[in-house]
Amino acid sequence: MTRDEVIETVARGESLRGASLHHVDLSYAELTRADLSYAELTRADLSWADLSKAYLYWTDLSWTDLSGIDLSEANLSRADLRQSDLSGANLGEAYLYDASLSGAYVINANLSKAYLARANLFRADLSRAYLYLAKYDDDTIFPEGFNPEAEGMVKI
Repeated sequence: MTRDEVIETVARGESLRGASLHHVDLSYAELTRADLSYAELTRADLSWADLSKAYLYWTDLSWTDLSGIDLSEANLSRADLRQSDLSGANLGEAYLYDASLSGAYVINANLSKAYLARANLFRADLSRAYLYLAKYDDDTIFPEGFNPEAEGMVKI
């Protein structure tokens, strides 16, 4: 699919469930409430796109440019975000249950009130990330030496 086809499909309220969108440039795209569950977006460019309230269940976003993206209130449950660039991203109130952010760049990102139960943040760069009131559990994996309580996170 082309960039225009993706944007038009979402604008019509149609699902892109399971779509293969490798390497697609969707930077600055308006994709609010898009259903991209099970989609393959490896190495796509979604920088500064609006995917607020989007459904990204089990979506492959590994090695993807997500810098500056709006993923507020998005469902990223079981999403693969390994090695992705989430610098400056808004993940406020995002649902990241069992998501893999291993090795991701989450620098200056907003994760306030995000749900991170069972999330894998091993080797993620959380420098200057805002994690106030983000929820985690005993199964959440943090980078070595990371103190969730010191960041204002809430254990559930």
